[in-house]
Amino acid sequence: MNTAILIAIYLGIPFGLLLLGYTAGRINDRAHTKKLLAQLVEMDDILVTQLKTFPNADSSGPTPQLVCGEVVIANDYLKMFLASLKNIFGGEVTSFISLMARARNDVLVQLLVAARDLDCNAICNVRFMTADISSGTAPSVALIATGTAYRAAK
Repeated sequence: MNTAILIAIYLGIPFGLLLLGYTAGRINDRAHTKKLLAQLVEMDDILVTQLKTFPNADSSGPTPQLVCGEVVIANDYLKMFLASLKNIFGGEVTSFISLMARARNDVLVQLLVAARDLDCNAICNVRFMTADISSGTAPSVALIATGTAYRAAK
């Protein structure tokens, strides 16, 4: 009876903590994603394009300026473990996809806020770049976005 209780404790506590961390991470991730999407909807009046020119530019507006944003994302060990299982059995690694989508939204919000601070209502020539900054442990990626903020005619 004592060995059964000890085994339950030795296995139950790590799995319980793992479940707690997973649940808290999911809740935090969803809340952050919801906040980012609300910010994107709030700033949907700003034109964002990948064109290299200034579509519908207002010549009396402020001088076009470079805006940039950067976010560093890291993956946790649980997602890495689950991704390695996906690697063995095959399939799409959705945890990495959702992580990169959240980072893309986060850096886009940074661009929009920077453009709004410059009294601009459009961003052109938007480019996204990634840089691997991991040191062999958990994968970490810096996502950098740049664009040219300007005032578009209404």
